[in-house]
Amino acid sequence: MTNNHFQTLVAQNQTFLNTLAYRMTKDQVTAQDLYQDTMFLVFKHREKFQIGTNFRGWVRTIMKNAFLKKYINHRDIPTEINEAFTATHSLKLKTENPAESNLMMEVLTGIIQDLDDKFQLPFELFYEGFAYDEISQKLDLPIGTVKSRIFAARQKIKESYQKVA
Repeated sequence: MTNNHFQTLVAQNQTFLNTLAYRMTKDQVTAQDLYQDTMFLVFKHREKFQIGTNFRGWVRTIMKNAFLKKYINHRDIPTEINEAFTATHSLKLKTENPAESNLMMEVLTGIIQDLDDKFQLPFELFYEGFAYDEISQKLDLPIGTVKSRIFAARQKIKESYQKVA
């Protein structure tokens, strides 16, 4: 892939990534930092992108990993991390111990993986940055069903987490 083609793909997804960064951080300045960190990583690892695969999904994953690495490993988490992931803001992932943060992430990941597919898939797509209407189209479901399943997934995650915490 040529540099021009790669830069065009990045430019086409700039608005999406800025929106996703804000959705994750809930703060404009922190979102801009996350966006810049993501762009650095995207260009640093551009040779790892496989032509013919989903570019938006690839950069979304890089941003999500950059977010998790920066805010969880360095304990610099905003008060509210990500509305979808924190299950209605009741789960705070800020800890004093990086090992404890890793354990909490493993527990949350396990809880999400244990969800029934009809809840898990819409929740994961929402967490990855897809809008309700995009999820509705991808899953061929009414938008109201998508919203209710994401809400139900949040509730189930919250309840399951409180049982093990």
